[in-house]
This record gives sequence, structure tokens and C-alpha cells, in this order.
Amino acid sequence: MCIRDSNRTKTKIKKALKEAGLSADTLMSQVAGAQDDITRLQLLTNVRNIGLPIASAILTVCYPDRFTVLDSRAWQSAVAEGMPGLPDAFPETAPEYLQYRDACQAFAERVGLSLRDLDRALWARSWEKDLQELIADNPAEEKPVEEGIPTTEPKPAPEPKSKVKIHVAVYLVSRLLAGKKKTFTAKELIDRVRQEFDDWRPGVTFYVTSHAVANAKKATGVVYNYLWRTRYGIYRCFDPERDVPHPSRRDAATEPQPGDVPQKYRYLLPTNN
Repeated sequence: MCIRDSNRTKTKIKKALKEAGLSADTLMSQVAGAQDDITRLQLLTNVRNIGLPIASAILTVCYPDRFTVLDSRAWQSAVAEGMPGLPDAFPETAPEYLQYRDACQAFAERVGLSLRDLDRALWARSWEKDLQELIADNPAEEKPVEEGIPTTEPKPAPEPKSKVKIHVAVYLVSRLLAGKKKTFTAKELIDRVRQEFDDWRPGVTFYVTSHAVANAKKATGVVYNYLWRTRYGIYRCFDPERDVPHPSRRDAATEPQPGDVPQKYRYLLPTNN
């Protein structure tokens, strides 16, 4: 199972099992005898080099009705579609994973899918979006045909994509949305970034759900206090006058540098209002 999920880590995990005085059989016997799901997760993740993604994949094979694979593609799709009950950011602890699992279970029941089929659908949705982006960026070229048969006129080179940084786009779009209503969903924000800046990068989802959310714990080295989550999947703009950010990100920027903001959007910066 480790080879299938992350082939490059199999040797490291084998070494970690030896260091812990465990064999694969012994470890999985302990997992089978655990009294609850959080203990099963912890037994696996206590072994060095077995993180939540690999642990969830192992448990999904063993208990397909109780676990789902923690995968970045599936996570991105769940956030983009506004699935209720998700953690603030990509799960990093066993309780956060179980919150993600519970959200997937509830959604799967609502749409009439098994937990396993929902995982496949979420993964495929992300893959489909990436494929659409690849096709849009690399359209098929018309090849010249034999002499005497007209050839297709060469197509003009595509317009270069926006160079706006992801965090800047998230800030600007959140202010554009706030001009029309007080709160907005993660999906609305992500869709507007795609519409306004033609930016389909997976990183947009992470900025919207974690890196730019002032009341989420710091998940990366650099974060921004641009958004405020009022409840799962619902956001408004961060207000430094009344909102107290998470302790781990109190020094984060509350607006982008003017030089990073295209001229047509600079009116959205507070210094220009």
C-alpha cells in the first residue's frame, strides 16, 4: 500500500518500522485491535515517515466505509465546490482529518455515493480542471497538408496570462465582491479569481481557504490577513479595526504592496480611498 501511494517513501518507512521494533504485520494487528478511528490514525502516524495522506490511504483499503484518502486533488475539489463542514485548511492532525472524513461522509450520503466513489469523483474533478487548463494553454496546431490543398492560416500567439500574484488577486477579488454584498463563499471567490484574472492555479484554493484567512492558523511561512471566515465556507473581508487575527499571524500584511497591484485595481487599496 505504501508503494502504491508513495513509492519513494517505502524504504524510509521500512527503516522507521525497524527502528520502532515493529513489522508491518504487528503494526496492522494493532490497528485492527484499536477501539476507535483516531487511535488507528495515531498508531500509523506515530511511525516516522507515515503521514496523514499515507495513513489515510492504508485505512481506506482496510476500512473503505469509514475512511477516505487525504489527497490534495480531492481537497481542492471539495473546497472549490463549497462542501460544508471542512477544516479551515488542509488537515495536518488526526482530528482535522476526521473532520474532513466526516464532511465527505455527510456529502456522500446526500448525493447518494459511497465514500470511495466520492473520493474518486473529487479527484477526477480536479484532474479534469487541470486537463482543461492544459488544453487551453496548448491548443492543437494545424499541420500543413499536401500541395494543392489549402492550409489553415497561422493562429496569432495567445495573449500572455496575467502575472498578478495569487495573494494579490485574492485580495482584489474579495474587495470587488464586498462591494456588492457583505459575505461570499469560497467558491464565489475562487470563481471570480478565474474570471477576473484567468488564474486557474491550484494555489488559489489554498490562499482562499487558508493562506489569506486571518482567523486561520498559520499554515505556511508567508500568510496574509485579507479574509475573515465567519463560518465554514463563508467569508468577508478582514477588518484590522475590529478583527483580531490568529496568534500565529498577527504580523501578517493586511493589504498587498501597491507595486504588485495593477493600476486599474489600485482604487481598492485603503491608502487610495
